[in-house]
Amino acid sequence: MKDSGRVQYDAATDEEALSAFEWLAKREGLIAAFESAHAFALLRRQGFFEPGARVVVNMSGRGDKDMESASKLLRL
Repeated sequence: MKDSGRVQYDAATDEEALSAFEWLAKREGLIAAFESAHAFALLRRQGFFEPGARVVVNMSGRGDKDMESASKLLRL
């Protein structure tokens, strides 16, 4: 699919994902799984969250299972 131009692959660092995890919880009250937080990190980097923008993200997994790890990483 990449060769046909139908999809594009990119990456976000763990630090970016953790920042997006925290940002999403504060901004929207949503606790994303770490996997989904990587997608939000990329969207933030690419400027998809401009005022008035509408973005749909399929949030896989459960963020509540990552809370213990997140609290240690964020030193909460």
